[in-house]
Amino acid sequence: MVVYIALFALAVILGVPLTGKNATKPKKIIYLSVMFLLMWVVSTFRYGMGNDYFSYIRIFDEIHSASWGEAFTLGYEPAFTALTKVITLVSYNPEVMYGIYALLILAPVAYAIYRHSDSAWISVAVYLCLTFFYTSLNFIRQSMAVSLLILCYSFIKQRKIIPVMIFAVLASLFHYTALAFIPFYLLAYFIRPTKKAIIIYSSVSVGLLVTCLIMKAVGANPLNLAAQAVTAVTGKDYTGYISSKWFEQGFGVQYLIMPLAVLALVMVSYFLGWKEKEDSHTLLWFMLANASVWSFITYAFIVERFSMFIFIFSVFAIPSALNYFKEKAEAAVLAEKEKSAEKKKMPGYSKKRAEEKSDNAFLVTVATVAGMFIYNCWGMYMNFHGVNPYMTNIPAVQDAIDGLDTSEQNLGKMYANGDVYTYLIQLKNADCGYVIVSTADSYDGFTPATRRAADYAGTGLNRPSDIEAKSPFYTEYNNRKGEAVSSSVYGYEYTAENGIKIVNDGKTGVVTDAAGNTAEIGTGRLAFVLFDDSGTIIDAIEYEIDRPQRKAAKVDIK
Repeated sequence: MVVYIALFALAVILGVPLTGKNATKPKKIIYLSVMFLLMWVVSTFRYGMGNDYFSYIRIFDEIHSASWGEAFTLGYEPAFTALTKVITLVSYNPEVMYGIYALLILAPVAYAIYRHSDSAWISVAVYLCLTFFYTSLNFIRQSMAVSLLILCYSFIKQRKIIPVMIFAVLASLFHYTALAFIPFYLLAYFIRPTKKAIIIYSSVSVGLLVTCLIMKAVGANPLNLAAQAVTAVTGKDYTGYISSKWFEQGFGVQYLIMPLAVLALVMVSYFLGWKEKEDSHTLLWFMLANASVWSFITYAFIVERFSMFIFIFSVFAIPSALNYFKEKAEAAVLAEKEKSAEKKKMPGYSKKRAEEKSDNAFLVTVATVAGMFIYNCWGMYMNFHGVNPYMTNIPAVQDAIDGLDTSEQNLGKMYANGDVYTYLIQLKNADCGYVIVSTADSYDGFTPATRRAADYAGTGLNRPSDIEAKSPFYTEYNNRKGEAVSSSVYGYEYTAENGIKIVNDGKTGVVTDAAGNTAEIGTGRLAFVLFDDSGTIIDAIEYEIDRPQRKAAKVDIK
């Protein structure tokens, strides 16, 4: 947690003097170079952080092992596949891979902020606090697509529709969902955001949300139909998401607070006079569309992914709206000093003195940044995208971090926010034997990604007979040295050569080592019990997999 707070503190402490009043191009370059270099270091040298961290290492391995022709049949977007294949030819080091990914994600954002932001330090604060940086540590392909889209902002401002469409298509070659940007852009391109247009759009959005909620309640989730249609058209299997938590569960309404707050700031600024600026129309539409998309996260988790391609433009919208207040206040102060007969008064503050207008502009900025920081802290507490606590593969740095966030706290957070997928990938690299015991009669928590991870880890959990047929009470033993057995039957008992005994009666599971140490697994769980070369149990962790849930718990070893 301390790493992210330090980044925010530096963004403000360095940003205000370097890019605030009297900012120059060299100062902006220095500031943005320092901040994004630090973000690059944090991103490149992390370990195990981001829900998809190990997923991309697995993908890296798959593409590395495949020929050029085979690589494009693995199901990943073509531009991403080609990029990763080139990286594997340069180095087979995951740190190199993540370093190049981070560079391609962060450098375009830094450049776009330099070119187009009205306040570089506020844009950096937005990127950090509204979780875009967290997202870049998790949704790698999607973040690359987002960074490519942000580069076309100059064309968006100039209303050059063809180049924008080209950028959108190119972005989709890194992640197909980038095509969702096109309808939002066309809406902003063709329709002016009048009060009437906004009311109509909002009404349609609310009506659509209510319709989807009703359909899901009666068992006709539209997302299931969409997954089947997309699978049929693209050939890539999305049907594994049907009935998964990504389609069936949603976030709480508290997640709407920040998108709605950003929309409120932008909309108030727009109707008070910010609409005089050429790109304000597009930015208002983007923030309105983003708020409506976020309203759908109360319906299904998966919808969050589609907001990224428009919400990212808040790095321009928020500084631009705040700068409007500042410019009007400065104009009013200047007019007061010059005793001009045609004083320019800031809309909304006509009864205040010019000096007070400047104070109000300052307070609006402070309140906005403070609100974003509070949201950032809440995001860290909720562990958005699995990036907290920060873990690095640099021992000296990790020791320093552990001095602030203790190893016990870190371990507790990792267990509380862990998932089966991550554990299976870690099991691949673990130099120890293991026992898998399932006392659950359903595997609803197993997404296609989890099954791929099970296959990658070399476990039998990916067998069709065990997962697709929902065969219950699975047991697997593997000492990593040749002895391996597995079964899916009631009343299973097995004693290994090293003395480890496994009993699974379908209600509970018990693993006992030669020294008498015991790990007992309760009903409805999937447990991993690890042991060393001597056959002594060293760790055990269990998951509830009969329903989609990202939660792990330690198993007591007695």
